[in-house]
Amino acid sequence: CIRDRAWAVLGAGPRGPVCADLVAQGPHLLIEGPAGSGRTELLRAVVASLAAAERPDRLSVVLMDGRDSVGGGGQGEGLRVCTDVPHVTTHLTANDPVRMREFAQSLSAELKRRAELLGRCDFAEWHTGRELSGRMVAQRTASPRTPTGPAGTSGDQGAGDLDSPSSSTIRLRPAAARRRTETAPPLPRLVVIVDDLDALVSPPLGSPGRPAAGSVIRALEAVSREGERLGVHLVAATGPGGRTAESEAARRATLRVTLDTPATGPDEPAPGRGRLTWPDGRVTAFQAGRVTGRIPRTATLRPTVVPLEWDRMGDPPARRPVRELGNGPTDLALLASALERAAREVAAAEVPSLL
Repeated sequence: CIRDRAWAVLGAGPRGPVCADLVAQGPHLLIEGPAGSGRTELLRAVVASLAAAERPDRLSVVLMDGRDSVGGGGQGEGLRVCTDVPHVTTHLTANDPVRMREFAQSLSAELKRRAELLGRCDFAEWHTGRELSGRMVAQRTASPRTPTGPAGTSGDQGAGDLDSPSSSTIRLRPAAARRRTETAPPLPRLVVIVDDLDALVSPPLGSPGRPAAGSVIRALEAVSREGERLGVHLVAATGPGGRTAESEAARRATLRVTLDTPATGPDEPAPGRGRLTWPDGRVTAFQAGRVTGRIPRTATLRPTVVPLEWDRMGDPPARRPVRELGNGPTDLALLASALERAAREVAAAEVPSLL
């Protein structure tokens, strides 16, 4: 059965991993922090942890880079580096007004489709009912038989699912009918992840995406209002203050992360140090990890294990010989490859893109 969880691992806290369940504690997460505080890298880690916790036909991810300057390499790639993860079905940037309008229309249509499909149920109830109906049915009443031969065989023999007297007993559905149920298109949880939400709320003058930003914001506001019942979640990163704080997406975010202003100096923590505020007001400090750091391709030294204190958790790793600093794959790329193999092994159904 479906576990119905959407785990987002944010980082390491004083007592272990700091995780947020978008289903039980969400439905939405807002990440606030100044430039250079590690917002984009934290969103990448959220994508990685969500994907590692669930199959791609049970949880899909849509990515949007709010700024139109994403491109090139390194840190300028935004969320594009997550597109190899099999759970990611759609990625777009704010430099194409045509695709932005199409995205807004498609997202609104997806919300409407889910509302019509679920009816008065919420997402979890609908999936529970679908799982049960795929395995069990009420026993059918035996139909009258018309002999068609000397043996008295019936003309509808084999046509029904059951061949037994009338009863209210619930029986397992035959395998053929169960297979027909399982071939229905998947309806996964949908997580919409937006970097630089403030660039969409208040797009700069001259931005190519400025004419279409309003339609995208309206679609995201609909997700904020209706997403919890429909199994759609919003995870957004933004700068502190500004008009974003007054938006519906910010007001309805039950989980909030505040990242610290980055400091310089060898003794200062790395970007990604912040605090998670829970729906009940509790606050937990954490240090976010880095999923796009490249591992050495030709390491010559064995890993070293040393005690790590909380106040040193954000420190950069000790300097290593130049021959060790290779251009190997990132942890995110290795994870994406492993997830792709796992999805093929379980024959996970492909979820179509919104565009």
